[in-house]
Amino acid sequence: MRSIVLQSLKFITLDLLGDIMLFPLWWYTKGLQRYANLMWENVHMVERHLGVFIWTKNILRPMFGQYDWQGRIISFFMRLVNIIFRGGVLLIWSLLCAALFMLWIAFPLLMIWLIALQSGVSLA
Repeated sequence: MRSIVLQSLKFITLDLLGDIMLFPLWWYTKGLQRYANLMWENVHMVERHLGVFIWTKNILRPMFGQYDWQGRIISFFMRLVNIIFRGGVLLIWSLLCAALFMLWIAFPLLMIWLIALQSGVSLA
């Protein structure tokens, strides 16, 4: 009975220490790749939702089948306004995702710095 308890404690301790030691490796390799893919897919989802590329592709096509010159002018400027607005929203969203990605990279280092700061250890 005692050996089972000791073996269990040994396994838990080694497993826990192993996970703690491998955490930075995972965070900056597989975790970083997964998070980058998540951010990339998120930006693509927002682009599909806003349809910026579709609006851009059809900028010279008249809206509602109005092939006279007034319809073409109105359609061009309406699409241009839509592209500018939707492109701005997509740009802001992309910058937000990039900022979150940078936070993902900096988070463990920030936590180490804050723990050292609270414990009174000088890192400089």
